[in-house]
Amino acid sequence: MSDICRLGVSTLGVGLLLLPATPANAGHVSTQMEQAATYPQQDMEEMVCVPAFGWFGASSVPVPPCESEVGLCTSGELYGVLQGQYELEIEQLMSTNDPRVPFVNFFTGTSEIESTFGEFVGVDTGSMNLSAPGETGSGRFSTLLTILEGGAGFIHIRGGLDLATGEVQGTYAGVICWDWDDSQHGWGAVW
Repeated sequence: MSDICRLGVSTLGVGLLLLPATPANAGHVSTQMEQAATYPQQDMEEMVCVPAFGWFGASSVPVPPCESEVGLCTSGELYGVLQGQYELEIEQLMSTNDPRVPFVNFFTGTSEIESTFGEFVGVDTGSMNLSAPGETGSGRFSTLLTILEGGAGFIHIRGGLDLATGEVQGTYAGVICWDWDDSQHGWGAVW
């Protein structure tokens, strides 16, 4: 696999730029992961925390209005505990550089969530199978969303992106926290 390669996905209207796992990329990802791993833990004891689980459906967003450097954004609906909408912008896709799984790539991105609990922004760190549409596992992904703004918490997200149609489906489970004083709704609206 070349140092930098492109994967065109014409029906999505986007082109994905796959970056190798280089020291420069690793530093950026490492910084985001360090920030994601420490910030929420500092404040979670002072917050209201609830289990968050459910499912979601979304569609790919064309470039423009998607401003992702790798051309991959999704927008969709959340169901279950986090009822509302979300938007995800993938900021990096990096090859695993492992010849046994050349189709798997790591990614980082930013999610914005508007839910019954309020508005949250978090960092997604995960992996995705970018095999050609129709191949086993094509579009399957797993990510950890770490909430950095509007609250705290961690949400594990699993699902699939149909690389031919741009449709996304999956499930989520984790814990989401917010400062009681910042709550827009109070207990009555949440429960």
